[in-house]
Amino acid sequence: GELLAIKVTDIDFHAHEIVIERRHHDDEDPRQYQPVVKTLDRRLPLSDELTSRLHHYVLSGRRQFPRARQHPMLFVSTRGSRSGRPRDPMSRQALAKVTSALSEKLPQGSQHVHPHRLRHNAATRFYRQLREQKIPEDRMERLLEAKFGWAEGSGSARAYIESEIQAESLKAQRAAQDAWTTKSNAF
Repeated sequence: GELLAIKVTDIDFHAHEIVIERRHHDDEDPRQYQPVVKTLDRRLPLSDELTSRLHHYVLSGRRQFPRARQHPMLFVSTRGSRSGRPRDPMSRQALAKVTSALSEKLPQGSQHVHPHRLRHNAATRFYRQLREQKIPEDRMERLLEAKFGWAEGSGSARAYIESEIQAESLKAQRAAQDAWTTKSNAF
C-alpha cells in the first residue's frame, strides 16, 4: 500500500526526503481499489542515488505517458489491465507481476520477492545497523517504530527484534556445536 500510494508531490527532491501519508478515499487516486497505507504518517530520508533515480523517472520515464499526467501517483502501469488503461496508477496486481518477474530472475533457492518481504528485509537490516551502533534495545524499538510507521507499543518493532534475537541465538548455538564437534574430532 505504501509504495503504490506514493504521489510525485510526496517526494522532496531538494531535501532528499519522501513523505508516507495515509489517504483513505483519496479523490486524486482514480483506482477503484485504492492501495492504503496501514502505518502512521512519516517522513523518510532518501539516498542521493535513489533521489536521482526517482527524479530521472519522473522527468523522463513517467512523463512520456500523457495519461500519467492526469493523476499524481508516482508509479504508473506500463500496460492496460482489467481494472485500468496503460499509464494509469500501478495496481496491486501489476506490482505482483513485477515482483514475480524479479523472483524468476533470482537464482534457484532464493526467496520469492514480495513487497512485505522487502519491508521485512529493510526492518531486519535496520535493526542490525542499530545493534552494531550499540543502541540500547528500548531505543532500538522506538527507532524501528518511527522508521516503519508503527504505533508506539504496538508490538510490531518488538516482533522484529525478537525474531532477530532468535536468529542470533540459533547462529551462536550452531557455532558452539561446530566448535565442540571440531574439538571432539581432535581426540
